[in-house]
Amino acid sequence: MFQIQVLFFIAALLITIIGIFLTFKSPGSSSSLRTQDLSRSTQSTTNRSSTNRSSTNRGTTRISAPVPPHRKPRYTSHTDYRARSTHYQPRRSQKPSHLNRWERVMSHPLLQIFGGRPLLGGGLICILVILCIVIMQPLFTHASPLQTSLTRAQNTQAKTSQIQFVGVTGVSRTLVRVGQLDRQQYASDDEFTTWSPSACSAAAMTEVINAYGNHYKITDILKVEADLQQITPEAGLLQPSGIDRTVNAFGFDAAHLDNPPLDDVLKIANQGQPVIISFPPGTWSAGGHILILRGGHDDTIYLADSSKADMVEMTRTTFLHYWRGFAVVVTPQSNNG
Repeated sequence: MFQIQVLFFIAALLITIIGIFLTFKSPGSSSSLRTQDLSRSTQSTTNRSSTNRSSTNRGTTRISAPVPPHRKPRYTSHTDYRARSTHYQPRRSQKPSHLNRWERVMSHPLLQIFGGRPLLGGGLICILVILCIVIMQPLFTHASPLQTSLTRAQNTQAKTSQIQFVGVTGVSRTLVRVGQLDRQQYASDDEFTTWSPSACSAAAMTEVINAYGNHYKITDILKVEADLQQITPEAGLLQPSGIDRTVNAFGFDAAHLDNPPLDDVLKIANQGQPVIISFPPGTWSAGGHILILRGGHDDTIYLADSSKADMVEMTRTTFLHYWRGFAVVVTPQSNNG
């Protein structure tokens, strides 16, 4: 829908540009067109009158007296009358040319409100209509948070099913993405509104913990993370140790890798241990972003992204542009199997 609106807006803008060009290119306007139309009509009437007079007087200068009705000749048909009559003049076609039609349309009073410039007026009216459609669209296409969540979940499932995840095994392959903008992942509307923009760390931990057979929601992880004072709505995750303390409450351990090479991280993830990574502030966005690296090969990196972007894969070059070495491997504690 948005692409259609953009196309209509571009078309209206082009009409306006053409109108402005023609306005300054030609000194005439629709008012002069009406004057020309009137002069043409007057000239045509004069020509017809002179033609009638010349054909009436052709061959004689004497004016005949009117013929009484009972002495008028009888004609068997209209065609016979046309053949015998010297006064008959065939009716000229009154169909206007395409140019005349265009001039009449462009001289409509509605288009005169823009200084008598028809093309300029038509273009401006088109732009106003498109702007009204764009502004009023949310009023007619507003979707509830539940409908939006279901749509995003379906889109994510479709995108994930199209990726083969070559070389990825175990938990990394079966991991299911969780959307931080999914209303169903939160306990209330207030919690959703407050935390959803900055809950990427809670979403990443939820994805990894659930990959090992659990069924938590973001609200479950977020509550523990917030109680430990490791996250705020404004800044998100406050420090890397917040991941350790949060997952420990659910029976998991977190191992931080010390600025490892990307190939080492890919090897760990491909072997079935998804890795929590981050794009720090200033590279991805003002506040940074936390997501899951689930594996990769050659020039392709496989991701699980809880944000609206929902990134599933990324080239190695692009990944290295955003990644600065943060990597945490979250696994179940030994006593949990």
